[in-house]
Amino acid sequence: MNSESDKGLYEIEVFGKFCSKLSHIEISGVAKCFPPKPDLVCNFDGKITYFELARNYTKEFAKQFLDVSGHTNEVWGEDSTNRILNAKLDKKYQVKGPIQLLLYDDVGLALPNDDVVSTIEYILSNRKNVQFDKIWYFAEDEAIEVYSAE
Repeated sequence: MNSESDKGLYEIEVFGKFCSKLSHIEISGVAKCFPPKPDLVCNFDGKITYFELARNYTKEFAKQFLDVSGHTNEVWGEDSTNRILNAKLDKKYQVKGPIQLLLYDDVGLALPNDDVVSTIEYILSNRKNVQFDKIWYFAEDEAIEVYSAE
């Protein structure tokens, strides 16, 4: 993805696939936002809601999988869930209104869903303040609500 606009179109596509798994929630008006706001905004179950999206797989594996030059030797060099989730938890967003986090694996490179969800729950158990109203994990064609502030 060469630009923030290309990234936004792709994120909207991923978000649409995620939303298709939430038959009990009405979603409309999805639009791209730009920093310092989260990635997307939409009407989510009757309320204007922001979403931050993040891919969940190792940089090394993603580079090897997505880079045709194939110059990467290291595959499992990091704990991607830990790195990505902590980065998102530490980031500050300048919006008024609820923010939800959607971690996703769109190409099947992350660990199994049960392992990732356990890791997310463990990380959150050691956090006092979580700025997100909900945290979701979307992979293996499954949308999992991992955390809710309610």
